[in-house]
Amino acid sequence: MTYKNTYQLEQIQARLITSGLSSNYFILSKLLQACDHEYSVLIFNHLEDAPTFIWNTMIQKLVDQSCTKLAFTFYMRMMKEGAKPNNYTFPSLLKTCTDLSAFLEGTQLHCHIVKLCDDHDEFLYSSLIRMYCTFGDVVSGRKVFDQMPHRNVVCWTSLLCGYVENGNVDAGREVFEKMPGRDVVVFSAMISGYVHGQRYREALGVLLEMQAEFRKPNEGVLVGVIAACAGLRALKYGASFHSYMGKMGFGGSINVMTALVDMYAKCGEILDGIKLFDEMHQRSLLSWNVMVTGLAMHGKAKNALGVYTKMLKLGIRPDGVTFLGLLDACSHGGLVVDGISLFEGMTCAYFIEPQLGHFGCIVDLLSRAGLLQEANKLVEEMPMKPDARIWGALLAGCRIHGDTDTAERIAERAVESQPDHAGRYMLLSNVYTWTNRWSDAVQVRELMARRGVKVRPGCSSVEVQGSSLEENMVDDLVDIRKTSKDINHLNGSRKFSYSILVIFCFKEHLRTISRCCLVFLDDREATLRGHLAEGIHFEYPMNLSQILGQVYGIIVLVFLESEFLG
Repeated sequence: MTYKNTYQLEQIQARLITSGLSSNYFILSKLLQACDHEYSVLIFNHLEDAPTFIWNTMIQKLVDQSCTKLAFTFYMRMMKEGAKPNNYTFPSLLKTCTDLSAFLEGTQLHCHIVKLCDDHDEFLYSSLIRMYCTFGDVVSGRKVFDQMPHRNVVCWTSLLCGYVENGNVDAGREVFEKMPGRDVVVFSAMISGYVHGQRYREALGVLLEMQAEFRKPNEGVLVGVIAACAGLRALKYGASFHSYMGKMGFGGSINVMTALVDMYAKCGEILDGIKLFDEMHQRSLLSWNVMVTGLAMHGKAKNALGVYTKMLKLGIRPDGVTFLGLLDACSHGGLVVDGISLFEGMTCAYFIEPQLGHFGCIVDLLSRAGLLQEANKLVEEMPMKPDARIWGALLAGCRIHGDTDTAERIAERAVESQPDHAGRYMLLSNVYTWTNRWSDAVQVRELMARRGVKVRPGCSSVEVQGSSLEENMVDDLVDIRKTSKDINHLNGSRKFSYSILVIFCFKEHLRTISRCCLVFLDDREATLRGHLAEGIHFEYPMNLSQILGQVYGIIVLVFLESEFLG
């Protein structure tokens, strides 16, 4: 507890002096901890020959009150005055280095630790590992780990977290496999790593391993698992965790409830998400952001703006993520005036610098509204290079409003700006297909091949009868993967060119599938245009991976219902 009443502190200090206890360093350390940092410094400056543990108390006090620069100043003063640092001096100082992004000072502290401290202190060396990993230098963190004569679970966990937080989940998994005495914190870190790497199935696999070791999940595990269900769009499993969460007493957890709202929104059940959000007694800024983003995702722009108005009335200050969701909502809802007002207000009222995502939403908003010149001008004035979303938004606006000449110029600019990016070539190829310039589209593909530019495969996931199925698009060919049941005899190693061939392949055998797919693809003339060797003209304006995911789901569902798969 910190006292802010200076008069009270002066009385306590006076009593210590009159009672002869002012030289009792144990009591003095408690007084330093109770004061605010300014009064603590005042008391400390009147001490003579303070022992090391008083210096440690003072440094820790300054770190706890976010006076990081002053804490480092005290350490330098400690060295100058001849006090010898020990194992308890450095953990808080290492944290200070990460807070100040002071990597050089952190490496200097490492040298002091080697010279002055016991190498058997696992807590100190785990702090050192975390410091290196926070700066992205996992190699140095691993060297510290390997040089330790003894390691406890904290050291193992620090290294594991360092790997997964820096994107090397596979190396983190190797550490995870070798760890002795894995606790729930370790499982939580591994699940979180897989989720951040979008490897959702493996995250759920870690949960099964944890259950096999009879570990009870904590809040972090549940948040990670629910996020994995959201990533897989596995509504059935997410809802089951919702029920389990209530039984385990996590119903009041803001983080878990927020993860559930996000899961329901991403799985298409926005009404359940809204209901859950309304039932929350407490909400963090993340909770509000998730609700705004979820409503935007479902095209409920007015509702998203209503949530924003409500959070302002409650005194919740929005951040960049809030505005990203709001601008996305305005973009899909065609709310041009509201979108521009929010974009200008985030800088003027809240001093939030727009990032690439914010610019992308505004460009999309203006392009959809036919304000192509304004959108193009905004792109030219942006302080950063445009990404695929911004180029795509401009081209979509050109297409909606029939401005093919501008579309071609924009697509050519995109290719010139990033000649190694496959998406830029696809933009140009799409422009040519819109105008039936098939030979030009083929030349773009050939140019990609000559330059060695490859298209990254797209992937969609569908859920049929509780089982999550997956299809993968490889270049222009679709390879339907096997599900949990062996459907190899359904597709074998065969690859189908475009979704129209999926329909044709099954048309004679299952008319129901043909009808379902045709309903999904709707107007063939507007949706399936192009040219194949068979003489079929096609076009696929929506994401081909999404089309095939739904087509595949229909195929598997009909086969399951007819017991074709046995």
